[in-house]
Amino acid sequence: MAAEHPVTPGPRTPTTERLSGDLATDPVPPARHPRASLWVLRAIAVLHCGVIAAQPVFAGIFLTGDVDAIAVHEMNSHIVSLLGWSQIIAALVYAARGRGRWSPMWFSLTLAVAEEAQKVLGYLRLADLHIPIGVSLITIQVLFTVWLFRPDLRQARVDKTRGGGAGGQPRAPNLEGAVRMTLYSHRPFGRPGRSSRSYGGPGALSRRGFLGLVGAGGAAAALAGCGIGGLIGQTAEFLPSRAPLPKPFGVPLPIPPIKRPVRTDATTDYYEIVQRVANAEILPGMRTPILGYDGIFPGPTLVTTSGRRTVVRHRNELPVPVSVHLHGGHTPAESDGGPLDLILPTRGWTRPAHAGHSGAAPMRGDESDGQRDYVYPMRQRAATLWYHDHRMDFTGPQVYRGLVGMHLVHDDEERALPLPDGERDIPLVICDRSFEADGSFRYPALDRTLRTTPGVTADYMEGVVGDVILVNGAPWPVCEVEGARYRFRILNASNARRYGLTLDPPPRERPAFVQVGSDGGLLETPIEHARIDIAPAERFDVVIDFSAYAPGTEVTLVNRLGNDSTAQVMRFRVTRRVKDDSHVPAKLSTIERLDPAKAVRTRVWRFRRGDVGDRPGSAGVAARPEGDGDGGGEHNGWTINDKAYDPRRADADPTLGEIEIWRFMTDVHHPVHVHLDPFQVVSRGGHGVGPYDHGWKDTVDVRPAEHVDVAVRFTDYRGPYLLHCHNLEHEDMAMMATFRTT
Repeated sequence: MAAEHPVTPGPRTPTTERLSGDLATDPVPPARHPRASLWVLRAIAVLHCGVIAAQPVFAGIFLTGDVDAIAVHEMNSHIVSLLGWSQIIAALVYAARGRGRWSPMWFSLTLAVAEEAQKVLGYLRLADLHIPIGVSLITIQVLFTVWLFRPDLRQARVDKTRGGGAGGQPRAPNLEGAVRMTLYSHRPFGRPGRSSRSYGGPGALSRRGFLGLVGAGGAAAALAGCGIGGLIGQTAEFLPSRAPLPKPFGVPLPIPPIKRPVRTDATTDYYEIVQRVANAEILPGMRTPILGYDGIFPGPTLVTTSGRRTVVRHRNELPVPVSVHLHGGHTPAESDGGPLDLILPTRGWTRPAHAGHSGAAPMRGDESDGQRDYVYPMRQRAATLWYHDHRMDFTGPQVYRGLVGMHLVHDDEERALPLPDGERDIPLVICDRSFEADGSFRYPALDRTLRTTPGVTADYMEGVVGDVILVNGAPWPVCEVEGARYRFRILNASNARRYGLTLDPPPRERPAFVQVGSDGGLLETPIEHARIDIAPAERFDVVIDFSAYAPGTEVTLVNRLGNDSTAQVMRFRVTRRVKDDSHVPAKLSTIERLDPAKAVRTRVWRFRRGDVGDRPGSAGVAARPEGDGDGGGEHNGWTINDKAYDPRRADADPTLGEIEIWRFMTDVHHPVHVHLDPFQVVSRGGHGVGPYDHGWKDTVDVRPAEHVDVAVRFTDYRGPYLLHCHNLEHEDMAMMATFRTT
């Protein structure tokens, strides 16, 4: 060991006099290498790296179908937290007792807080934030651990330039000195009168080094974000318009007309709807060709009565086949609108057989020439339904071009409630679209005639989202309202976009929305919301009380899952105060509970990417011809239980009257829709139901890396029905399955 030599104190200078007040001045024994505390810190950091890196592994195992892996993922997150705080303590000991550097402690503290915030995002199922932030934290922790193995960290902190002990002896920092040493252990950014030399001594984590670690983590987060679609809260790709966008809030809110029956008898109401091409002025001053029910977009609203038979004759004067599905309808299989049960055009159509997704033999369903009668017994409770096209492989583009309309069902129970009605009962069909320079709809279809080749360009396999928000077919409209309660039946008719709806400004001392109904009708009791997240095909029946606003106030319906032009939906303008006899009662309805304990079986349905044919084009996917977007995908379709849709195959055979648990598992966002009967959500991720899961549902928003259990019971009608994702681009690329009730 080297001999110790006495050191004679040097003369005190103004600099050392000043700094002696900042740092403790009692001399201490010569520097000791903080080997033990440093190695403890390194060991904990390495263990922390391994445990935090295991998190995405467990998530990946969950996506392969092992539901228990998500529980291990959550347990592992608690271990991550324990190691994070242990790392803070080890760094504190290293800095204080080993007279090392304080920057590892501050860095570990920051990282631990970020990990706790990221864990909260996971509990909230905000995967679009949880995943990229998690990837960035893994990256930062790994880089930090590598940094801890720098050889110069074994040296004790020596700070000659800031008033060390005699002869450069290190001093034991007091609390104030420790804080100052930490604050100044970086390279000054060219401040006058300061040296550019680092004050941290060997191995100090400089401000530039700290920013470098954070920057690397940010880059990892950005890459992770790209991997899940790049749009917060969406599984889709953005398709910008080529036409100039109009200014928001320049047109009034249109209300779709009520369809009147052509005749009635003692038991039945008869309707006729003609599907035809028309031109609509959607963007002011421009004409947009549409496919419309009765030539309008949205189509006319049907208003029917529970228990009274309804027959709707659809005549197809379009240039393409169609199939009409009453979404949410309790309907016999022959009137359910199967994807191959087509109404062929009245003229100009040859009969090309439809090839299967897997390249199998051509398929045909129950085809009709020119028109078809859909028979709806209406043996269901009051609810907000909607009807739309359901043609095999072409649902996305045909709905996008206008084939959508509302269908409201009333019953005595609903009519007896003092809810707003008449002109204060308003449907809101919300969707997004993009437009070409000539005003036509812009959609990345491989075959723009929609005759032979299905699918979209490879860039848009995740889904299509546009930059114009339409409500009842108008861009960002204005609705004048009186200072009273209004009932709004909100439908998300978008192909892929999710919305997070709020009011700006929010009402004081009362909720923004009072939900009274869901997909399948009235709730048992009203639910208050400050925000409503709504996925494609979901409906929310809400009451807004505008008496909370002074006349002249403008209230904007905002989309918290949008940005730029898609961050606003529409605006309400309060005109005057009026007498209002309506109110929302504490009790709305009685709902029979489906007891999960009485379920006869559990079925698992895995919704995820997959190959659906022998060639990239077999699912309607091809290389992009226009150069839009940022690259194609690594798969050529979407599957359920790793199988492409085949209408000749039944993947389940539930018995009428029996309760089953159906578990929906996802890789990315999938709004899952079940035909024939609604269901009740039992749990999300093994926990309770979410805030938007109450009541009878027929579509449930299943978020990335999540599983949702629902209780379902089918009644009345035997035959083939569908289960599918209602992201219409996913649906068109084989994400459907047939179940046959027996």
